[in-house]
Amino acid sequence: MPHIAQQTMGQTMTTTPMAYDFTNTNSTTSKSFLTYQNNSTLGIKVQYPSNWKNQQVDGVGVVFISPPETNLDRFLEKLTIAFFLQLIIPP
Repeated sequence: MPHIAQQTMGQTMTTTPMAYDFTNTNSTTSKSFLTYQNNSTLGIKVQYPSNWKNQQVDGVGVVFISPPETNLDRFLEKLTIAFFLQLIIPP
């Protein structure tokens, strides 16, 4: 798995992306995935289950929302990815 290098305030941090399997083994839905890619503002590429929806959040993020498991399901799982710019003002 590739490493990601990120430079913050003169320090470089290297992280290894982690892969999670969010598929429900009891589900009868297809295990196919779609790819969301946003290079302009977020610089990310994410695969998500094809039965989930995605919503842009004012150019600073994206939210992936699961479908209801039953007609009575009032809690939908969500995954939010957001970019925040920290402004540092010297004293």
